[in-house]
Amino acid sequence: MQIPNTSTTRATKNVSVNEEKEDSRFVSLVASTSRIYWLCIAIPPILVAFLVRRTNPSSTFSASTPLTTNTNTKPRQRGGDTSTPPPDTSITACQFYLAESSIPNAGLGIYTSIDLQTNDIVAPPDLVLRILDFELHNEYDPDVKRNFLVTKEYAWSAGKLSGDGGLAKEANRVSTVVPGPGMITNCHMGLRNVAIGTIPPPPQHPINNSTTSSNSTLLHHRSQNPGVGAFTSHHNISHTATKPIKAGSELFNDYGTRWFRQREAQLGVIPFAEHYIEADRIVRSANDLFRRYDLELEGGEDSLAIHVWELLRRGNATTDEVEQVALRYEGGRTDSSTSLLVPIQQLHSLILQNKFTQSQTRMVLPETAAELPLVSHTGTARHSVPHFIRTHAWLEQNGLCLDNLRTGDSISTEAGRGAFAQRWVRKGETIAPAPLLHIPNKRVLDMYVLEGDGAYGQPRKVNGGRKEGRQLLLNYCYGHGNSTLLLFPYSSVVNYINHDRDASNAELRWSLSEYHHREWMNRTVEELEKELRAGLMMEYVATRDIAPGEEVYIDYGEDWDRAWRNHVERWEPLAGHYRPAWELNQRMDSIKTVFDRSSLSYFPSNIDVACYYDYTVDEHSSSEEQASMFHHLMSSVPPLPVDLVKLKMKQTAYQWENTKGVFTEINRHPCNIIAKSQTGGDGKDLHMAIITQRDTTGNSQTNNRLVTEMPRKAIVFQDKPYTSDQQLPNAFRHAIAIPDDMFPSSWMNI
Repeated sequence: MQIPNTSTTRATKNVSVNEEKEDSRFVSLVASTSRIYWLCIAIPPILVAFLVRRTNPSSTFSASTPLTTNTNTKPRQRGGDTSTPPPDTSITACQFYLAESSIPNAGLGIYTSIDLQTNDIVAPPDLVLRILDFELHNEYDPDVKRNFLVTKEYAWSAGKLSGDGGLAKEANRVSTVVPGPGMITNCHMGLRNVAIGTIPPPPQHPINNSTTSSNSTLLHHRSQNPGVGAFTSHHNISHTATKPIKAGSELFNDYGTRWFRQREAQLGVIPFAEHYIEADRIVRSANDLFRRYDLELEGGEDSLAIHVWELLRRGNATTDEVEQVALRYEGGRTDSSTSLLVPIQQLHSLILQNKFTQSQTRMVLPETAAELPLVSHTGTARHSVPHFIRTHAWLEQNGLCLDNLRTGDSISTEAGRGAFAQRWVRKGETIAPAPLLHIPNKRVLDMYVLEGDGAYGQPRKVNGGRKEGRQLLLNYCYGHGNSTLLLFPYSSVVNYINHDRDASNAELRWSLSEYHHREWMNRTVEELEKELRAGLMMEYVATRDIAPGEEVYIDYGEDWDRAWRNHVERWEPLAGHYRPAWELNQRMDSIKTVFDRSSLSYFPSNIDVACYYDYTVDEHSSSEEQASMFHHLMSSVPPLPVDLVKLKMKQTAYQWENTKGVFTEINRHPCNIIAKSQTGGDGKDLHMAIITQRDTTGNSQTNNRLVTEMPRKAIVFQDKPYTSDQQLPNAFRHAIAIPDDMFPSSWMNI
């Protein structure tokens, strides 16, 4: 959501990856059509083996625009000439479509209508929205966890998406959702062709004498702007093609194997990439052998190829069974020239070589020998989804265009980022579809005062559960004052659409598409709570002609407008010195040591220092030379601060090494820099640090090390837990209003 200036009440939204999907995308740290919510719950495991889809979560209320108290902004360019638009050959054709997935019962997916090359950007970049300590604030209620699809099915690992690793440190548990491809794309482990990127660093703030950038959403400071904390600060995360992709293909993300293993009770076992590879080898071997001996693949019960293929598909045929097949076909033959002994022996060898122990391989093998020639050419993964590639005519008839909008700086300098038309949109035409995730009870977004070590422990509510705010997700949701129901759109770029009551050129309506379950609008909120999938869809519709490059606005509603004005009137800046970690990381300033703590130029109180270090290096080493070096180094620095003196530390000095994977989240640890020197070969500082590795339970340290020769690039800043703008106690929170004439009376439960 984007926050408006006080004279025009504009707001823009911004949103945010969970398990790898929280594993990769998914480590447990997000569609109807997005992450694969496997809408295949009712399908037998054998049929759902390769289908992967989650429900689409992602709706943001224009949080990309910053709030401001400046009322002297330039008038907005209204645009909207109704004359015949000139041709725009560069962006006239839709390139990405929302349509039914090629995976049965997997909901919606994204298709490309153009050929893509490796590393090409897939669909417009979008924002990232963080959900902080959701389970803690809801006291680990299993019903809440099960019904909250946003984090249950659509969240990505914060550690995976965070370019500098700090995103995962903002709270005890951070879930991230990424609208657009991050929530709509399904996952087929044998056909993965796109990958989510990492969050680019935000621009620096001008009050710190740094340069500005196009991401003007962030040019707001908690000491100056009432909109700070009301919109996400993470933007421009993109998906890229991991291989050449043919026009018409569905785009498949990588949720990670962990995501599926955690859902085996619901989905059954799912084939992974290695199972398709093994199946392809078996298919090619069998097809080559059958063709070499000209064996009939479509004969009756007496076909040797058919019997052998049945044995191969079982994966555990015995020698006796193969000999019986041989005897059956050799019996009664007198002409040695027609003997099948040699092919039988080779087929026997083939069966023995291709035994497999996991059922996933058998699941993806073609059922009949007659399919072998085709499948050996296309591959078992492609064979599992025959409609993986659609025709352009099919996409135009059955799909909804996803790239009519792009992001950019809002026309109003105070509105941050906004959504702009990429091509002409005529009055009454759909600008963008908005599949929705339903949140039956908006109170699950309430946040409370917590006690305990929020960074590593398990804090709990205090003072009887005193409420202190609400999740930023609320600002990106649509709702009604007479209902507990919230709807969160997860389509591309729609969360950047700003608010303007006077200059709005678009409005909401319920989708006319078959993908919108109209019958849900007659259900009660309690009945919707039982639907563990996405099924509702709205559309943003042009209320007049919109020209290419023109910004799109809607009216967030009178309640939202009034709430914003009241917030601006009451808002007061917070005291204290604050600088976000991303800004310090971008500047790459010289690192100060712990002996500079008393200096006014030391890091702000909201900043922690972390080091990338691989603890598996010399894990068990402790030579006399290392011990001697430890004592020598420790004697060369001033007396350590009291908190460091208390640390239990192995009397061994370790040298930093640039190992494979050292710059990953698992190797990022709290550290204290105690010395630096210009001894690097490039003349840059090398550092000596005490690094703390937390134990597996996340409580106290169990392994402190003195590490030497650490380069500057291995040291990063991170915001201390609960200190980011998003967690400010005075941040604006309010859902976007669904107009009265759109909102079903059956949903009004307040």
